[in-house]
Amino acid sequence: MAKLVTNELNHRGWLNSNASFLLDGFPRTKGQAVQLDNSLSSHDCPINLVVELGVPPEVILDRISNRWVHSASGRVYNLKYNPPKVPFKDDVTGEPLTKRTDDNPETFKVRLDQYFEELKPIKEFYQEKGILGTVSGETSDIIFPKLLALVKEKQGSE
Repeated sequence: MAKLVTNELNHRGWLNSNASFLLDGFPRTKGQAVQLDNSLSSHDCPINLVVELGVPPEVILDRISNRWVHSASGRVYNLKYNPPKVPFKDDVTGEPLTKRTDDNPETFKVRLDQYFEELKPIKEFYQEKGILGTVSGETSDIIFPKLLALVKEKQGSE
């Protein structure tokens, strides 16, 4: 997977240049992180910042509990902060919204606990490299300004 990502970045001309890029959700394991690091370093393009978004688990679980989906289009609604205009109906088609069977707190808590456990070695790897940052908050309007400040701070230190 790391080679695939590196090849794509190279194909786009983003390696061996001053281009910036963002990888969202990758790498997912320490092995992938090490492979990606080695691959990018061979192109003299090391990763300079890894950001963990620190959202409290109870906030994530609440969002999942209130998530409804229009299956045909993939449009996602949240009953609290992005509700459909007509309850449980898609805004565009008027078709019924559905709930994924695994969108419940019990199932998702197990998945979330597993995710945090799998994340530990990756975080340790990037902490040792001195490039791990964390921005915390409950909503994107709180997190985004912190993320922007972290990126600007990192750019200023290079």
